[in-house]
Amino acid sequence: MTDAAVPAALLDIITDPISEDELRSHLADANIPALLMLLYQLTGDEKWLSPPYLPVAMSSQGPDDDDTGGLSEEAQAQVRESALAALLRWYAGEPFAVPAPNGDLLLRMMRTCVGEPVPDNYVPMIAAQLRFDPIPLAHPAPDANLAGFFAVVIGAGISGLVMAHRLKQAGIPFTVLERGDTVGGVWRANRYPGAGVDTANEMYSFSFAPRNWSMYYSKRDEMMEYFNDVADSLGLRQHMQFNTEVTRLEYDEDAQLWHVTCADGSGTERVVEANVVVSCVGIFAEPKLPPIHGIDTFDGPMFHSSRWPADLDVSGKRVAVIGTGASAMQIVPAIADKAAALHVFQRTPPWITPSPKYFLNVPEGHHWLVNHLPFYREWIKFRMAWTSYERLFPTLWIDTEWPHPDRAINAKNDVARVGLTRYIESQLDGRPDLIAKTVPDYPAFGKRMLLDNGWYAALKKDNVELIAEEVSQIDPAGVSCPSGLRRDVDIIVLATGFQTTRYLGPIEVIGRGGRDIHDFWGDDNAEAYLSFMAPGFPNLLITYGPNSQGSGGSFTLSAELQTQFVIQMIVAMLDHDLGAVEPRPEVFSSYIRKIDDRLQRMIWAHPNVSTYYKNRHGRVVVPRPYSVVDWWHMLRRPKLGDYLTEPKRYQRPVVGESARGESAAAKL
Repeated sequence: MTDAAVPAALLDIITDPISEDELRSHLADANIPALLMLLYQLTGDEKWLSPPYLPVAMSSQGPDDDDTGGLSEEAQAQVRESALAALLRWYAGEPFAVPAPNGDLLLRMMRTCVGEPVPDNYVPMIAAQLRFDPIPLAHPAPDANLAGFFAVVIGAGISGLVMAHRLKQAGIPFTVLERGDTVGGVWRANRYPGAGVDTANEMYSFSFAPRNWSMYYSKRDEMMEYFNDVADSLGLRQHMQFNTEVTRLEYDEDAQLWHVTCADGSGTERVVEANVVVSCVGIFAEPKLPPIHGIDTFDGPMFHSSRWPADLDVSGKRVAVIGTGASAMQIVPAIADKAAALHVFQRTPPWITPSPKYFLNVPEGHHWLVNHLPFYREWIKFRMAWTSYERLFPTLWIDTEWPHPDRAINAKNDVARVGLTRYIESQLDGRPDLIAKTVPDYPAFGKRMLLDNGWYAALKKDNVELIAEEVSQIDPAGVSCPSGLRRDVDIIVLATGFQTTRYLGPIEVIGRGGRDIHDFWGDDNAEAYLSFMAPGFPNLLITYGPNSQGSGGSFTLSAELQTQFVIQMIVAMLDHDLGAVEPRPEVFSSYIRKIDDRLQRMIWAHPNVSTYYKNRHGRVVVPRPYSVVDWWHMLRRPKLGDYLTEPKRYQRPVVGESARGESAAAKL
């Protein structure tokens, strides 16, 4: 095989020899739209971007990719056979005809791949993701500028792993402080039955750490194995200190440093100094317990879903699950066949999309293709990403002229509602009682969309009861509702969510002039410029900060975008010999006004939508009012003119590390 004309970024693909019959067998599992794009790149033949080989747009009701692209069986066979011949020629030494399409040609290929229009502002982002035009990693200034520089990262979940990897790549001294005993964040904490991804694994994987997943939607144990493998294989664990909880951050204005107070498992405190602190604590760490009367009186096991007891056996037990959000959606089908009785208490029904691949194993042919074919995995991810979140973004905007605001916010949103309602009716056919309880009264996409992982099938079981009421009281033997309905139970599961609007959680953060960030924000009204920084708190960058969550899709992509911004900011500080950076107050205020205005014109402002995205005053705090492509452009590189900066006042001895790139554990 030749590497001629193949971008250097993809020369790490596996190139084991393969026979024609083996290759044909693997291509039987191919995703046709992705294979078409590769076939065009191999041959440059225009017919592969023309009828009858044009894929159709995928259904908007679910994120699962359509592997056939809607092509006829005859057309699919022609694509596979032509790809076989082209790949064999490539293996024999023939170079790619179109190794790195860009501009109008890439736009045409993108539109062909998804079967519908794609705006041209996607071209730079997709060119980078497909590695046709990769964005170079930021590298710091010479070692002299790094003298005395040290960064502290709080948390070793998804964002913390990405941050550690990129800091290490850039040669920036750092340590990660993690309160748990290993990496994984929410995946480490959540051990409840049925726990797993509700984003397809291909999109949930790090771009720098692909994996041969066993299932399209993997369960919690495989996810933890993945995160531990990433930490080990990339040498990140040596930069991490576990069982170390950060309790306080205090900024020293004279020294231009953060004093980071942390405690080990015994409660012993120590202080670490850092030029920059990066929070990767997320918003799903602190359980939210409902204010139910008598909640402390129950005699049996009662716990939040994220604190599921390791030795709990629900077999033959009467179980109450309070809540019908993402955790309950996975717990209920997983325990329905074990519990003697399962009572599910629902305040608001969720919108649920079909997911035919949810329980399917990934075929070996797919594993071979993504590992051995240049660009193929990236084309699959693009098509899946477009359908699962980018294509849906226009459905989230309120059309003030739409005549039916009670059921939808615009025409496209109404089409989605109709399709999703029909799906519910088809799954609960013959059960009008359940249909009445499960069809939401708010527009589709108003709350986090969930995947059908057997939810409706579980609700139809004889031992499962869906109670469309909230729980108003708990007593030693059971739970009661405002209507007077009461159920005796042995176990209570609180699937009631997290304190999502209290950013930085229990950490005390003291900035300039002794100002507490929780006083600045209030209890649940966090605000940050570009979701990262607040005035008065220099050199503190928050990943997964306020108004940063996407309206769907891949959290790992979002984490990588935000991490790239943080690295660029640190490099800018080093390049310009800056000791402090914080957003200008007027820039900060203007940005907050802008996003608040945009959010008020989006679905979350609908009066029927109640969601963890809002604080108690109704302000939308969690999601961002921008598509992924807008976010990508906004985070390409910090604009230093938007920030107040201070020159580094004086050189300090190396903080935390004795040499660049070595572990700080022994020094702290």
